[in-house]
Amino acid sequence: ELLAGHAAQVDARLHAEADLRSRQQTITELHEAAPGLIDAETETELFERVVDIAARVLNFDRSSMFVSEDGQFSVVAGHGEGLERVPDEGSVLHRTYEEGESYLVRELSETPEAKPAYESTNSGLSVAVGDNAVFQALSAEPNAFDESDLELAELLAAYAGATLSRIRSERALRESRQVIERLHDAAADIAAAETEQGVLDRSIDAAERVLAFEKCAIVLR
Repeated sequence: ELLAGHAAQVDARLHAEADLRSRQQTITELHEAAPGLIDAETETELFERVVDIAARVLNFDRSSMFVSEDGQFSVVAGHGEGLERVPDEGSVLHRTYEEGESYLVRELSETPEAKPAYESTNSGLSVAVGDNAVFQALSAEPNAFDESDLELAELLAAYAGATLSRIRSERALRESRQVIERLHDAAADIAAAETEQGVLDRSIDAAERVLAFEKCAIVLR
């Protein structure tokens, strides 16, 4: 029994060291993959790279990216089979989005409030990405994910969130510049009007066409 106890201790130490080396190697590979993620130029490109890294580096069999627009979620990227459905209201997906908190579901039987979209799902993790996106990884096996997997997913989500913010900021800046350029053109058109009515008509047209105002009016007193 004493001999077996010593052997068990050594075996446990060897497993712990192997797990630590594996985790360190995964973190290194994730950092090496990060530049490719950060260089994404569009949201679609970014989301596709997120699920690719989740599969290739983190070894997640099934993962997907969800984006919320006007309160409705849609799947924007996925890896693995059967990931086109969106879970019902009140699911882990919705709570991750609303609370901005990460969730780890080790076993579905112990977390009935998870409400997965697929009956084959028995474990998973859910992480917020930016303000309106969520990354999820799922498995048909119970206890397929642990705290280490969740931390790695959060690190991936942090890279993705920063890139998403940059992409949207650059897009907003480009759109703002385009509006200003079109507004300058509209101002030249208004200045060329020869009558007061022409000024009013061209101003309303610019407000609708350039500034995208749905309802606008000029009132004279």
